[in-house]
Amino acid sequence: IIPPLEWLACADGNSRITGPKVWAIDVSPNGSRASIAVAGPRPDGRVHFELVDNQPGSGWTVQRIRDLVASHQTARLKVGDRQWRTGLLIDPTGPAGELVPRLRAAGLDPYLVTVRDMGQACGGLQVGVHERRVAHIGQDQLRDALNGASRRDVGDGAWAFARKRSDLDITPIVAAAMALHGQQMAEAAPAATPLVARA
Repeated sequence: IIPPLEWLACADGNSRITGPKVWAIDVSPNGSRASIAVAGPRPDGRVHFELVDNQPGSGWTVQRIRDLVASHQTARLKVGDRQWRTGLLIDPTGPAGELVPRLRAAGLDPYLVTVRDMGQACGGLQVGVHERRVAHIGQDQLRDALNGASRRDVGDGAWAFARKRSDLDITPIVAAAMALHGQQMAEAAPAATPLVARA
């Protein structure tokens, strides 16, 4: 999907986020593993992304993301002309959909990605790497997930990662693609103050 040399060219062990962050959660088809990824701006104008956590099961993600949002400056996403949401993305039609009510109960309001969003997210990751507009820190889990991922067609010419047809846990790269897409949505938003999740 992405040539190894292009992926390697975007690796920067010193890369870091210097502005509001966008988070994303993805869960494997059988619910055996889940990942949280983050994306945000770098000082040089590129976008940094990385895997924050990958663990067995998915129940742990709610408290973990609540803590992350409460302790980091989190971006707000502009949806349409008026709607603003916490900078947290999740695919409600995928295995992570069951987390949505629990996230809302924890005081978080995730943006629910559509099929169109997912196509844009995956295409955006591919183009961003090709054009070196993004940077990562060379995590093995992201590389391995990318190498083991299959793709499926969505819409007219777009594509998305295929969870069911992939050889291993691809939640790290799916979450990363969504986080990068969220960062694009956050560019029109003013800088956000740190969010504190409601008790």
